[in-house]
Amino acid sequence: MKIVILSHEPFRNYMKSYYYIEEFQRDGYEVEYWCVQEALKYSSSLHYNHRDHGSNILYFNDIDALIDCINSLSSATIVMLDIWLNWDTIKIFKTIKNKSLKTFQIDYFRNYPLLVTRLSKVKQALMAQDYLSIITAFIRIFKRKAFDAYANIIGISTASVVFIPGKRGLSLGGGQAVVSISHYDATNFEKSVSKAFKPEKPYMVFLDSYLNGHPDIARLNQKPIDSEVYFAKMNKAFKQIENELKVDIVIAAHPKSNYTYQFGDRIVLKNNTSELIHNCQGVLAHHSISINYAVLAKKQVCLLYTDDFVSSEKSTLFLKIVYDAIKGYQELLNCSIVNIDRPFSPKQFKVVDEICYSNFIQNYILAAGTQRSNYDIIKGEIDRSQKA
Repeated sequence: MKIVILSHEPFRNYMKSYYYIEEFQRDGYEVEYWCVQEALKYSSSLHYNHRDHGSNILYFNDIDALIDCINSLSSATIVMLDIWLNWDTIKIFKTIKNKSLKTFQIDYFRNYPLLVTRLSKVKQALMAQDYLSIITAFIRIFKRKAFDAYANIIGISTASVVFIPGKRGLSLGGGQAVVSISHYDATNFEKSVSKAFKPEKPYMVFLDSYLNGHPDIARLNQKPIDSEVYFAKMNKAFKQIENELKVDIVIAAHPKSNYTYQFGDRIVLKNNTSELIHNCQGVLAHHSISINYAVLAKKQVCLLYTDDFVSSEKSTLFLKIVYDAIKGYQELLNCSIVNIDRPFSPKQFKVVDEICYSNFIQNYILAAGTQRSNYDIIKGEIDRSQKA
């Protein structure tokens, strides 16, 4: 049995556990990772700091070469999809359909605390009198509706089964069959206990969102935040928090970031977020999926923003969306939210609301109605599809 993971992102080592590659290989599956980032218009211009290689990892920069490889697959091959369905990829989806290949999707991000629709983006642009964004948004909506109608006529759709975390995820299929799983962070959190960060001095963790260069910002045709202004404000706020609470602030850098001096002399660690959370005094963030770790560990959370996130003169549509996400997390967790451009005291940060945290874990993080591992759930669905 063969599984092909078709993705628009380069392979990185953590994806072995993300897609349970070693578990599938242990159980006799042949697994290949096909990266098509450079073959797709919407992702070809994006920059990633690194990519891993291996005998089962293929990189494509040409759609036709990819189509040839798909056509060479056995009809029993399972395709795990991590690409968007749009005009850019329609030829790929047509080929998969013509081959009658079974398709699945693991979507750890669809059940997000705040899903901002294109319509709400228009609403935000209207409020900001950002007429260029309004026109652009309406054009995007029209193009998407036209594409959806075309895809429906020819019978093309995304993966037939999608795995989404949490109880709330069961309602987010949008025409796909949904199977509830636990968020990747839950498994990672359990595994990281023995590797927990243990510094000599009390510390808090800042969950970095890479607002000054995340590839998704470019993918959405948005501008990143002004780096010079942003880091000056963040470091000033960090210094106040450190002085008043007698802690250090450790930066849990976004895995796609590439920092040097931006956070001064503070410790900046990448790919160690879960390990940092276990023994910290509290967590600072804008919005981040890694807030899952803070909730699982029952850590105090404070969400930070600046005037630039909400100012009608300075804010971009992207930052307004980030601010909406911050507000969404605040409501769900009943945690503190602070504008660091205004006077504040870290001694007034809210303590953990255990009821809100418990509800968040059930709705957004843990699989609904089962104690089975993600791998057992996913493999069970794949095995069932082969018998159908």
